[in-house]
Amino acid sequence: MTTASGRAVVLLVSLFVALSSAAPSLRSTAGIFEGDDTAWLQAALANLTATGGVLTLEPRQYNITSTIAVPDRVTLQGAGFSTILFASRAFTETVVTLNFESGLRDIQFDQEQPDFATENWAPYEYDFTVRIQADKVTVLNILLLRAYQGIAVVPAAADECLGQVQLFNIRAHPFLTGLLIDGAADVVHVQQLHFCPLGGPAPQPVLDWTANFGTAIVSKRNDNPIFSQVFVISYKVGLLFAASDSAGGCSGITSKPKVSQFDCDFCAQSGVKVEGDDVRGVELSQFSFQGANAYALDGIALWVVGNGVTVTVAQADWTLCGSNCLRVDGSNAAAVITGSLVRSWNVNAAAAFPALEAPGDGSQVVVDAGFYGDGTSGADFAGSSVLVGATVLHADI
Repeated sequence: MTTASGRAVVLLVSLFVALSSAAPSLRSTAGIFEGDDTAWLQAALANLTATGGVLTLEPRQYNITSTIAVPDRVTLQGAGFSTILFASRAFTETVVTLNFESGLRDIQFDQEQPDFATENWAPYEYDFTVRIQADKVTVLNILLLRAYQGIAVVPAAADECLGQVQLFNIRAHPFLTGLLIDGAADVVHVQQLHFCPLGGPAPQPVLDWTANFGTAIVSKRNDNPIFSQVFVISYKVGLLFAASDSAGGCSGITSKPKVSQFDCDFCAQSGVKVEGDDVRGVELSQFSFQGANAYALDGIALWVVGNGVTVTVAQADWTLCGSNCLRVDGSNAAAVITGSLVRSWNVNAAAAFPALEAPGDGSQVVVDAGFYGDGTSGADFAGSSVLVGATVLHADI
């Protein structure tokens, strides 16, 4: 007589045997496995296509030579950061794509890169390590080591939209672009994003490259996104709001983004930059910025380039701004600042840049009594476009 539990045991044993026979013979040298894991791993995921489920990988290195597609309603799960999906220089495409209601968690990704001590260092170029291309995807506890580009949240087709994507606890220091979101018509929630050199201080050539070329987060068509508990260091731009490159059915700009507990240190050009026209309802709270005065770039905490942009800022703390700390170049734009500290500015510029400036035609900045300056770096404001609700206080802070 075979019980239900007995049938379950037989099923699990059969699945184990099937996966074991599909796996290649591997040789280990100092914990590094030789061989190609791509085919059997994709086959194991395909076995779950009809039912959905979770494929759990044991802790070791898996060598990937072509893109792994995680089917609808399937989660690929590791055993923590000792489960490593590795791409060599020979494979430069996306490592994992995620589809409808699929998931990815507890995995490290690694890509081959030049020796960081190389003179005039520049990274090898790869596509995004992970691509999310459908609705209701969850990514949790991911480490991206030596990634050229991190995660792209972009529909598979230009005329499609996606949404309800959740990204939690992502650790990385992608060199060119950390996170790209476009074609999102429903909330994308990003929490606990840590883009910082991993395993200790990065060599100076790496920091120099990312500070001159890297953007931590790019948000294009992205409706009502939430970014919270984000730390990025040594990028040219920390968070960029821009317009979609294509004219597809789900192209556009970011609308009503909420950004809280955002810390951008040693960001060479800007902490938050708004390029897209009519990006409205940007809410920034607890936004800290520290410029990178080693680079002859603008070092602006908040830079509004687009026209018709509206931004509110609360409880910000900005220091070591290379020129302005806030600059509004776009026309008919508005920024409102409350309860914030602006400590030092104009630290790199030959010209006397004020802390806050709105030269854009018809644009204004409104500041309440919470604004403080140290008074040592030049003028506080430029012209009548900056309206102050109370006397600006100066202190050595």
